Amino acid sequence: PWSGSLDADRDPITYEYQWVKKNTLGWYSPNVVTGTSTSNSFNMSNLSEGTEYELRVKAKDNDGGVSDWSYGSFKTKSNSPPTTPGTPQVTNITRTSAYISWASSSDPDGDPITYDIAWAKYFHGIPGSWTTKTTTSRHYTITGLAEGADYKVNVRARDNKNGESSWTNKVAFTTKTNTPPTKPGTPKAMNITRTSAFISWSGSSDADRDPITYEYQWVKKNTLGRSEERRVGKECRSRWSPYH
Repeated sequence: PWSGSLDADRDPITYEYQWVKKNTLGWYSPNVVTGTSTSNSFNMSNLSEGTEYELRVKAKDNDGGVSDWSYGSFKTKSNSPPTTPGTPQVTNITRTSAYISWASSSDPDGDPITYDIAWAKYFHGIPGSWTTKTTTSRHYTITGLAEGADYKVNVRARDNKNGESSWTNKVAFTTKTNTPPTKPGTPKAMNITRTSAFISWSGSSDADRDPITYEYQWVKKNTLGRSEERRVGKECRSRWSPYH
């Protein structure tokens, strides 16, 4: 708004206003917008972000009297990007996945925020290609990783007006390698006949909870040990019974 005009004859007053994006042609620009108002204010819409505008207004009465122009200017606000998210925390690391979480960002303009999470496999300190995913959450589970490999991950925030925060620091982690099962118990022979025997042993455990199978070998006792007439088999259970 502007301070209203006075008319010495008490004639009704209308206002003519003009506004234009600041440019080298000024008020001679073909983009000048003109309007009228009976009050001392009007709304400007569909303006460009972070842009300077010039405006002017003059008063008219109904007898053809016109005042001089009164000039003003202003600049629209620019989008403020979100703050940088917190440093990523890497937990629940497995052989092929990792759970990533971070502290949230805030947006000075109250715009909605999404997060870009990026990671890459490193080999002798050199990154491979980066993979980037977008989420509205403050956590993400990365899957499809290589076993026993080195990775780095970081995060940034974006608003819906293309404002971007800085990337967080990269955080390194290493996926787990497979842990072999524990050694089975000593095999024991039972139900021995002239031509057969039933063999059992105490089962193994697997730290990764992987399914376990057992490989077994047996041979007629000789001076060469297992190099003569060796027989090999596989068994998913902890007991087996060879036969001839």
